[in-house]
Amino acid sequence: MASRSFALASDIDEAKADAKYQSGVLELRLPKKATGSSKKLSVG
Repeated sequence: MASRSFALASDIDEAKADAKYQSGVLELRLPKKATGSSKKLSVG
């Protein structure tokens, strides 16, 4: 079996990251962290 590792972006939620290997297909789920901040812009 092969092994590979890589660095994740800082906005990835590592606790919720998941990897699955099935039928020769590797599926990675790397959800982003909730930022909790939003901006409101006035237009017009």
